[in-house]
Amino acid sequence: MNLTRRLQIAFNALECSWEKNTSQYPVRLEEWSIENPAIGQSLVSSLVLLDQFPGILIKGRLAVEKKSKEDALTRSIRLQTVTSAEITPAKFDEVDHYWVYLEDKGGIDPTLRAYSRAKVVDCEVVERNDAGLPKDTPQNYKRLKTSFDLMTELMHKYPEELEEEGEFYDDAAREYARR
Repeated sequence: MNLTRRLQIAFNALECSWEKNTSQYPVRLEEWSIENPAIGQSLVSSLVLLDQFPGILIKGRLAVEKKSKEDALTRSIRLQTVTSAEITPAKFDEVDHYWVYLEDKGGIDPTLRAYSRAKVVDCEVVERNDAGLPKDTPQNYKRLKTSFDLMTELMHKYPEELEEEGEFYDDAAREYARR
């Protein structure tokens, strides 16, 4: 299986596994919803991806556009670039954000869709065991990893349904409920 396909399966498994209790940023938990499950998942998702793909963990500060209630209800959120002149305290917050750098693919991040517009303010390479990581990281990582492993197993068990998303998720939900 090629790297692009493996990443597609990993991204789908992560999205199926995100829950409020795997979200990393307590101050943003009120923003977490089924419609925008990527909020607060960047660190734990990056750690799970590093289990599957050799790469480098990157920590950055993002200037992200403050969202309205309508934005929170929009499922198809896409990253857009913004200019430095557009970044004002009234319109943007700064948040910590993590992603993985893969030699063959560059930066990969299944969680960027949590923000309607964002700009990287700064970034650095961090070690997986960095003492500066939030204290709830091990518990949140374990929850996400357990669910991710199950979803990945199901996606390999039902590969034809992966192409027909709705049907796959129904089968995956039934299998998950049986366990």
